[in-house]
Amino acid sequence: MTTYPTILAILRDDADRYLWQRDLASIPGTLTAVARAPLTASIREACEAVPHPRFILLSARFYPNEASDVIETIREYHAAVEILLVSPADDPFPAVAPLFRDGIRNLVVAPVPPGEGDGRRESPLRIAVASLGDNAGDRVSTCLMPGTAIHEFALSSSDDKEALIARLERTVNGTTAEAEFLRQRAALVADEMIENSLSGAPRDSGGGRLFHKGESRSMLPGEKIAFRFGFDGETLAMEVADGWGSLRPEEVIEHFSRNRDREGLPPTDGGLGLFLIWRFIDHLHVSITPGQETVVSGHVKLAPPGDLPDAKGFHITAWRDCA
Repeated sequence: MTTYPTILAILRDDADRYLWQRDLASIPGTLTAVARAPLTASIREACEAVPHPRFILLSARFYPNEASDVIETIREYHAAVEILLVSPADDPFPAVAPLFRDGIRNLVVAPVPPGEGDGRRESPLRIAVASLGDNAGDRVSTCLMPGTAIHEFALSSSDDKEALIARLERTVNGTTAEAEFLRQRAALVADEMIENSLSGAPRDSGGGRLFHKGESRSMLPGEKIAFRFGFDGETLAMEVADGWGSLRPEEVIEHFSRNRDREGLPPTDGGLGLFLIWRFIDHLHVSITPGQETVVSGHVKLAPPGDLPDAKGFHITAWRDCA
């Protein structure tokens, strides 16, 4: 019986292969293909070599000129397989609108893989792969050192928000400028995450919002909003889950595209909360079960005050009928 690889990585050239080779070598079941001329024939050959991939890693260096043809060829073989776009942090950030056009809902932005001696935690690429694989159900723990305590709280009303944020800030201990900056980012992100679940997620049968942002309210009968977080001394991971599942993947990408490149962020603009979350964390995960649940999670690392990298990754997953 033939055993095929389960992950197909398609890279642009040999320089691309060199950049990612250490990470890819550490991910079991990965076949790496480097595009050659003619490009379409090369992509076809790669797709035929992995007939049933769990997902495909695709180099962002195919953008902006070659990506459409590459993805069209991939879709001939693997119409429903998720594509994870991989982009080096030193490269220009891929334009969001073409990703939306091409159905790309997963992006990881990573530095050059660490040296052999730098093994404290998983690299961004390996975390991203775990998020699309068997560990997708526990993204909080995936981002943290093994054994890190995970705190979970169920909200009973909007009044719980401030107490939860205060608890979160106390968890990030330390008196350094980096720790204080992390607490500030964490408070902003947690506020937006919780507020989105309180006012953005609840919808009526016509899709209209049931509550205004900042409105004081109790949980509706049967409604559940859970907030989870953990801090391992360097990385803070946070997650909010609501029981509505009203968000759509294309909404998220559209909000990113609309907000990212303009000057000024009007406070009344729809989707601004999600954009701010993406702006202030290191990687965003949005998991949607339509009509049942939306989970928004992300992680933030200790960093010098004001150090907010422009390049951010994301995962947006949903059942196919919501795509």
